[in-house]
Amino acid sequence: MHSHGKPRVFVFYDVYRFPGIDGVLLHIQMEEILMLSPLPLTRFAAMAGSAIFVIICGGEVGAPAALAASPETVSTHAALPDMLTGLQGRIDAAATSETGSEALEALIADIEAFEPDGAETLAYYRQYWLACAYYRLSIERQRAGRIDDPEPPLQNAISLLKDITPRDGEAHALFALAAGLNLQFVPRWKIMIAIGDVNASLGQALTLTPDNVRALYANAVSDWNTPPEFGGRQRAETYLRQAVAIPAESPHPLAPTWGHDLAHVLLVEILLETERTQEAADLYDAALAKFPDSAEVAALKERF
Repeated sequence: MHSHGKPRVFVFYDVYRFPGIDGVLLHIQMEEILMLSPLPLTRFAAMAGSAIFVIICGGEVGAPAALAASPETVSTHAALPDMLTGLQGRIDAAATSETGSEALEALIADIEAFEPDGAETLAYYRQYWLACAYYRLSIERQRAGRIDDPEPPLQNAISLLKDITPRDGEAHALFALAAGLNLQFVPRWKIMIAIGDVNASLGQALTLTPDNVRALYANAVSDWNTPPEFGGRQRAETYLRQAVAIPAESPHPLAPTWGHDLAHVLLVEILLETERTQEAADLYDAALAKFPDSAEVAALKERF
């Protein structure tokens, strides 16, 4: 902790009223800026709009006691709402549980009940993970043989991802996967429009986030599922080799990191289908070591 010198000022974005901490702040992102002299916290609040500036000078925090102590120990991961914390793992656990669809439906109800209270970052991640849960629910219903049931959750996922703000690379990638899966339910007279929407989001995902595993995976899935006579199966392997080379991610604590295991799985399947058995086996072994808890990777065992 710095107890002397000029003030240290931290800006917390997406202020969120959190009733158990003196009614103050939930901080989602934090960065330090420098000031020459301290100003009242209320002055900063008025200047910042959706941001609050917290002055730390001489070891004293110009903010509610809950944020307290040393700037070195003020964590951007603290005080995140329980409902949104670890949602990726909870969706995975629900999808792979014995009750599959029912567990996902219960989790979806919990996410829908969560109110972000105007915090833009929380609203974004609530909408993203809700769409992701609906997408996974549609997949689990298909796996269970509920042929007519996957469409309603897919429609929910698609609607959420069309309206999400910001509609960034992550949102476009997940939209492309959900809307691509939904093509089987689209009437013939709408199919070209629907395919155009999928292709537009695939392009946007790569444009906005060219080195993103989920953007690459979504493009690979689309290309591999497109018949060669319609231009498919040309770029999937390239996308997937890019994806599997990307190291593990450490983004915002609420952000998605899924897709690494899925990229490995699809690449193994492509290698097997194109009779490159030894390379497929080597990649499977590597995936098993990297993702020991992945149900998708484990399911590849029967292919060898």
